[in-house]
Amino acid sequence: MGQKVHPYGFRVGVISPWKSNWFARKSDFKNLLKEDLKVRETIEKLGIEASVADVVIERRTNEARVIIRTAKPGVVIGRKGASADKLKKTIQDCISSKNLKLDIVEMRSPDLSAKLVGEWIADQINRRIPYKRAMKQAMGRAVKAGAKGIKIMASGRLAGAEIAREEWFREGRVPLHTLKAEIDFQITHVITKFGAIGLKVWVYKGDRPTTGPYTVRR
Repeated sequence: MGQKVHPYGFRVGVISPWKSNWFARKSDFKNLLKEDLKVRETIEKLGIEASVADVVIERRTNEARVIIRTAKPGVVIGRKGASADKLKKTIQDCISSKNLKLDIVEMRSPDLSAKLVGEWIADQINRRIPYKRAMKQAMGRAVKAGAKGIKIMASGRLAGAEIAREEWFREGRVPLHTLKAEIDFQITHVITKFGAIGLKVWVYKGDRPTTGPYTVRR
């Protein structure tokens, strides 16, 4: 049996930071965790149009900070900040902290985000674009953006076939066992009239320096 480990979780505390930064008593941990999940679900409902790549949640005493990294900050903010204000009110209803700070940060290289790459391929498949062409175009864009390597796997009733199968393509190298290798990973699902298709995307961005807040443990 193969034992699969999430590439990001494998590197948390070594070269990758936590995506939720807070401490809590044992009695409060469950409630705060539920709040974090509600916040992430709320932001996820913005859809593919918002191009949200990552969400980081930080908490202090009676204060919470939500950082949204997106390739399209204008869509998230909206005209005169209307969409951002509405989103902030929705998030405020999900958390117990009285003070909420919402930061929307622009992502300069969306083609290096595994989540955005997977969503782009899913959108292409929904538009009846052949999945092989979409996967190869996504790999070419990622390499052109500076990725050291990328691997994409699709599984399900590909091209409407009667039996499910899986296919994958790789360009460059993707060292999953190297702890200092910075690898972004995401699983995306595409709902088609033939059934669900699963997409897995690995993006290798290069080796993280061993000096700084997160160092490789030897």
